[in-house]
Amino acid sequence: MSMSRLDADGDLDQLLALHAGPQREIERALVALVVAELPGAVVQVDFRNKGAITIDSTSKRRDFAFAILAHSAYVNLQLGDGADLPDPAGLVEGPGSGSGTSR
Repeated sequence: MSMSRLDADGDLDQLLALHAGPQREIERALVALVVAELPGAVVQVDFRNKGAITIDSTSKRRDFAFAILAHSAYVNLQLGDGADLPDPAGLVEGPGSGSGTSR
């Protein structure tokens, strides 16, 4: 998997090693999918935020196109502009403003 940049806050492999097998594989697959579809993707790992993985075309911390967060029973894929996306299948959950989440 090639990435444009992995920032100094963390290392993706180090973070994934902390998670259980099923969550780790889902996280790895989501990162690979987003990086393949987002030209110039910047992948950042933040151990301070419960091991959040953010992916965007910029390295600004407050902006993200996608965030991946593993929990004990599932993995969330947060969509930075999820509230603005058409969702005919009803897969995106959230408050209706800002980001949306798919499990």
